[in-house]
Amino acid sequence: MLEKLNNLRIEEGNGRPLDEHERAALVSLLRKQDSVSWVGIRRHLKLYWRTHDLPEKPTFNLERGGEKGLVGNRLENRLASIMGERWHAGPDLRDRMRREIHARLYAADYGRIGGRIVIRRETDRRQARAAERERLKADFGLTDEQAEKLANLTFAPGWEPFSEDSLWQFLPRLQEGAVFGALLASPEEEGWRASTFPNRLQPTGSWVDRLPTPGNSKEEIDRQKSVRNPTVLRVQNELRKVVNNLISVYGRPDRIRVEVAREVGKSARERAEELKRNREREKERKKAAEELQKGGIAQPTRDDIEKWLLWQECNRQCPYTGRMIDFAALFHRGEFQVEHIWPRWRSLDDSFVNKTLCHRDFNLKKSNSLPFEAFGHDRDAWEAALKRVREFAGPKGRVEIKARRFAAMEIPADFAARQLTDTGYAARQAVGFLKMLFPDLGQAGEVRVATLSGRVTSRLRHNWGLNNILSDSGEKTRADHRHHAIDALVVALAHPGYTQRLSRWFQARDAAAPQPEPPLDPPFADVRAQAVRKAADIVVSHRVRRKVSGPLHKDTTYGDAGPADGSGGIAYRWFVTRKPVEALTKALLADDDAWPDAHVRDRVRAWVEAHGGDPKKAFATGYPTVSEGGAPIRKVRIRVKQQQKLMAPLKNGYADLGNNHHAVIYTKPNGKADFRVVSLFEASARLRNSLPPVDNSDTGDLKFRMSLAAGDTVRLGGDRAGLWIVRKLSANGQLTLWPINDTDAEKHKTIFEPTIGGMVSRGLEKVSVDPIGRIRPARD
Repeated sequence: MLEKLNNLRIEEGNGRPLDEHERAALVSLLRKQDSVSWVGIRRHLKLYWRTHDLPEKPTFNLERGGEKGLVGNRLENRLASIMGERWHAGPDLRDRMRREIHARLYAADYGRIGGRIVIRRETDRRQARAAERERLKADFGLTDEQAEKLANLTFAPGWEPFSEDSLWQFLPRLQEGAVFGALLASPEEEGWRASTFPNRLQPTGSWVDRLPTPGNSKEEIDRQKSVRNPTVLRVQNELRKVVNNLISVYGRPDRIRVEVAREVGKSARERAEELKRNREREKERKKAAEELQKGGIAQPTRDDIEKWLLWQECNRQCPYTGRMIDFAALFHRGEFQVEHIWPRWRSLDDSFVNKTLCHRDFNLKKSNSLPFEAFGHDRDAWEAALKRVREFAGPKGRVEIKARRFAAMEIPADFAARQLTDTGYAARQAVGFLKMLFPDLGQAGEVRVATLSGRVTSRLRHNWGLNNILSDSGEKTRADHRHHAIDALVVALAHPGYTQRLSRWFQARDAAAPQPEPPLDPPFADVRAQAVRKAADIVVSHRVRRKVSGPLHKDTTYGDAGPADGSGGIAYRWFVTRKPVEALTKALLADDDAWPDAHVRDRVRAWVEAHGGDPKKAFATGYPTVSEGGAPIRKVRIRVKQQQKLMAPLKNGYADLGNNHHAVIYTKPNGKADFRVVSLFEASARLRNSLPPVDNSDTGDLKFRMSLAAGDTVRLGGDRAGLWIVRKLSANGQLTLWPINDTDAEKHKTIFEPTIGGMVSRGLEKVSVDPIGRIRPARD
């Protein structure tokens, strides 16, 4: 009761706490009632407000968050109701019951096994409560009815982290009006905490010289196990490399700032709307926990609650298979699982809007596919599943998002990057990780790892004229990896005063007379000139992907269709497979050699042309036929020309090896270059035989020169001078290179695709760029 009352503010002007009279009046009222509505509170204080010329219908801060009113002293009122006149006539009895009743009933519900507190079984709990009922009757001179009612009392949840002795220490301060959160953590209350709880856990003052790795720290192994998001772990591993390298060169930093995607300075309306949404989610989760307990799950976990909410949303029916889901199948037998609509590793989205339920067999089949891909273009099953999703229960906006994701044929290219930015989860985890570098000096200590909102960074970068350092548009460009360095510069130079000024400005946006944006002058005059010079010297470090993982070949099975015309002295063969017409691409449709059946090709081409020209959309309403009135063409034969050594033999045919792992480059006796491209299939076979995936030995007259894998950095001279990143290797020795600073060379048309021989003629040099941008010759 006192916790909520002490948090109450009247939203008048900038907001004010209750004065002494208002607080005393509400304390008296709440002690007599289980709860009081906002209307009741206003009615109770109306006369006081009127006589003191105060607004008679103010709004309370907690009211905007969706709460219905204030909670009264429910336990006190229950005890008074049970005890009747004796409660008011006997202060000694009243104080004793206040002190003892909680501990007595708690002991009946919980027991100990060694040093652990455990919940008693229901039968044991009932027996313990019955025994306590008899003791209460004897100790307090109660009637049978009074003892029975006392023995059946329950207590409000939420105070379990605190001992009874601690709560008695908090109570006098709460009665004085202190805010409970401040008593727990604010610097102003550090003296009170020190004197009241002298034996509380104290900061150790210990720290690490370098961020730990799982290889040298058991604590780090345990910490990483607690981080559920594999992408966040990868971010932290890269962060550790950067920070530890910086420490080795420059020593321990004095201060670290981290940009987070957290909103700053929301207006009163925005805060109220967010608080209301949070309250609604809390109600949903509370109801789910209650229903799960009724179903026999005594202590529902967070995952149980999420599963329950998804069960209600999908109308207790698997959206993929249409099977109905009963409680036991979901929570006991594990027949249905929580699955990500867009695969988590592709989207990085672990939010509720990206989850639903799925039968475990179909989930295994779906694996890392989009729903559209998983149905194998079975249009009837696809439409039925999509219809079920569109009929989900829940907020309209959320259902629409899930339906759009379910219907998507691909994930937007930048969606994964936006997810990391939008959630801010990686940044928040990074803050805790970085704090290991500094001693924990408690609330009074200096903040050595501070955060800054991305919203503030954006404003400062614009006002300081830093947006057009990497582009001419005057807007921030994400086309160059170095934009992260510009952001880091702004974060480092952002004094807390900037955040405070912007926060107040954002908060006032809903005011009747909006204020002009506050001045945000740069910290020193030539900040832009210095940034331009430093940005030109930045070398971006890329992560090399040498790991032997992923599909060893493509899923499509081919049949051998005989020899094909070769080229360059290389023998080729035709390999044939069948594809659904929905899986055709424009390039495949236009390739005459890919079609062994010219008549079918022409019929399909004509159909696509007549239905908009896009093969992904052309078959939404029907299919072409082999002839007028003939059978529909749903699948077609497609062939590819390939070397047999580049196809993996299967039991029922062949599969395209697909991904290449690396290329090995040799030097011939005449000084010219030769090469061999090694597939992921072959690299995996070497690992299985306890060999390194890269064979760096000489072969006859060929001398090993280097290997190149995706992510490696090379330096070229001549007409393509500069640093490049290897993005892809083709079996014919052609490589796809991106400029080292370019975030999307395909989009920006800056790709360079030389042959290995062409790279050698340009002075090919493989280099290593460490996590802080230092260039060294690669040791290969």
